[in-house]
Amino acid sequence: MAWRRARKRQRELQQFHAHHELLTMTTIVQIIEEEEEEERPRRGSIVGRKTVPRDRFSGYWRLMQDYFLDPPVFDDNHFRRRLVSLHGFFSVA
Repeated sequence: MAWRRARKRQRELQQFHAHHELLTMTTIVQIIEEEEEEERPRRGSIVGRKTVPRDRFSGYWRLMQDYFLDPPVFDDNHFRRRLVSLHGFFSVA
C-alpha cells in the first residue's frame, strides 16, 4: 500500500512540474511579445499616437473631377473663391 501512495505522489509531482513548466513558458512568451510591441518603430508625429488611415487617392480623384475634368462640377468662380479663402487662411497662420 505504501508503494501505491508513493507512486500516486510521484505522478502528482510530475503533473505539478509539467503544469508549472507550462505556466513558466507561457509567461516568458507573453513577456517577449510585450517587449516586441514596445520596440516597434514610431509612427506619426507624436509618440504613442496612432496614425489615421486616409483614402488620399479618392480625395485627389474627387478634387480632379470637381474642378479640372470635363465637365467640372464647380466653375472658375467657385475655384477662385475657395482658393482665395484658403490663401487668406494660410497667411494668417
